[in-house]
Amino acid sequence: MSLILASASMARQALLRDAQIPFKAVPADIDEDSYKKTGILSGVEQEDIVHALACAKAEKVSRDYPEHLVLGSDQILIFEGQLYSKPSSLEALKQRLLAFSGKDHDLVVAAVFYRQGHLVASYLSRVTLTMFPFSEGFIEGYIDRGGEALLQPISGYFIEGEGVQLFEKISGSYHAILGLPLLELFPFLRQEGVIPA
Repeated sequence: MSLILASASMARQALLRDAQIPFKAVPADIDEDSYKKTGILSGVEQEDIVHALACAKAEKVSRDYPEHLVLGSDQILIFEGQLYSKPSSLEALKQRLLAFSGKDHDLVVAAVFYRQGHLVASYLSRVTLTMFPFSEGFIEGYIDRGGEALLQPISGYFIEGEGVQLFEKISGSYHAILGLPLLELFPFLRQEGVIPA
């Protein structure tokens, strides 16, 4: 069974590639912010919002590739009960990281599999990250070195790079921080013959 990743995310693609999982990337073009806003306004649980986003991506691609197994995934960031989107500017990122300093935030990742337009498996992973209580000067240096690339991940950091210095403690899956709860997906991928058992 061939696998399609319904995502343009380079981090997700790298995770699958590094794990030697054969796949083809077919990005799903959906309006993520409208899904989030609609969910928030209608009082939907945050975990349900990220699950709906992952499903929307996978379902859309699955309609065009019905004979393939399609993996959709999405991630949300929650801080003090509020849902966050990607930072809009480097100044917004600076203010966000200063607010997060010394505190916890959560990354919630949903991964779903679709076949012939139907959901066949679903996974949810939550990671709690505790930031080091850093100074404004530290954050300014971090943002200066990282530049505009830091606006790409929802979190505003790359944990696999210098961003790891922001943290005091992490509770949960490292792979989920990068965008896919990879270890949780292996049993299903083996069952489906995507990777050998």
